[in-house]
Amino acid sequence: KVPPTITSRCQRFDFRRIEPRVIADRLLYVAAQEKVTLQEDAAMLIARIADGGMRDALSLLDSAMSVSDEITAAVVSDCAGLMGREQIYQLLRAIAAADTAECLSILDALHSASCDTERLLGELTNQFRNFLIMKTVKQPENLIVCTADELQTLRQIADLFSSEQIMYALNVLTKTSDAVKRTQNRRIEAEMAMIRLCTPETDTDTSALLARIAKLEAAVQALSAGGIPAKVRQTPPAPQQPAKAPQAAAPQKTAQAPAPASPDNDISPFEGFDNDTGNSGFAGMFDTAEDDDEPFDFDAFMNEYNNRAAAAAPERPAQPEPPAPKPAVMPAAPKPAEKPASAPAEGEVDNRKWALIVTETERSFPPLINQLTGSAARITGNVLSVRFADPKIKSFVDEKIVASKLLPFVEKTLGRRYEIKFD
Repeated sequence: KVPPTITSRCQRFDFRRIEPRVIADRLLYVAAQEKVTLQEDAAMLIARIADGGMRDALSLLDSAMSVSDEITAAVVSDCAGLMGREQIYQLLRAIAAADTAECLSILDALHSASCDTERLLGELTNQFRNFLIMKTVKQPENLIVCTADELQTLRQIADLFSSEQIMYALNVLTKTSDAVKRTQNRRIEAEMAMIRLCTPETDTDTSALLARIAKLEAAVQALSAGGIPAKVRQTPPAPQQPAKAPQAAAPQKTAQAPAPASPDNDISPFEGFDNDTGNSGFAGMFDTAEDDDEPFDFDAFMNEYNNRAAAAAPERPAQPEPPAPKPAVMPAAPKPAEKPASAPAEGEVDNRKWALIVTETERSFPPLINQLTGSAARITGNVLSVRFADPKIKSFVDEKIVASKLLPFVEKTLGRRYEIKFD
């Protein structure tokens, strides 16, 4: 540790990363002075690879100038050991489509072309970082170093991923980048990363579960918006109804015989009605010597008419009703003799009985819910000792109240009254 007497006499310089735009402008100036053509996208690619270091940018520009006098993004990618832009976009689209075979095929082609695995993983990490910024920032062009054409392409690819899938991809690529530095076979680590990115169900990490849930939510929203596909929506077959037995031909209605003439003593409501005088035969039933002002009793009139009609109708022999069947009396099954409940022997109370006592107590007194969970009881003479699952609970409860709530259910279940104490 440097003592304060030394640090007080020193000057401190805090170096910061140079902005990519500043590096690109300086590279364009150097290329112009060297009479070398440097394209804009190539300068931005060198600035992004340099990661804020001007010396690294100038070194990469010097390597590209030794290859060609016209420096393009492809020349810079070859010198830096990177894959081309189109190959990066093709690999990202294959990951979004969960096409493991396509990802491994592209990875094999890059490995054959001597593409550096560590730089490849870093480039993929940077692209997923750009996707995450596009998902969370309204104006991502201020935080992403790329050309306008590249930004438009990145927007299209970012729409293929959800935020949870991007976070999962960043987690996988970060872990793989650390593992690549400690292993001799970098290709296997890269292939394992591609498989995990395409099939999150093979990973039990929390970010993998979130990515799978986001995928399911997107599928449910798609079904809600567009309806269930026809191949999924199947109409169940209609249940077959049993064949009906052929119905017999309905009997034809026969001509009804004319009703027999009513006997002489049958009463008809219109019998004896005199069209000339307008008097009926029932009028004489209510004739009185004097015409009083009493109201007409219609009920009495109808009762008298019904009685006379019943007397005139021919009598029919009454048919005896069949006797109702008597219900069969089954002999009652003998009741088993009730055994008097015996008090349990000393020792630990049966777990089932104690669980029943605890459940009934909590149901009758809700404040005790979860307080007696996991507890046990032991009988010693006339004393029932209760032991809490967590000894700290004893300091928070009122033992008298708990004992008074337990007492009736202990006596009901164990068949004896005990003095309740708490260990």
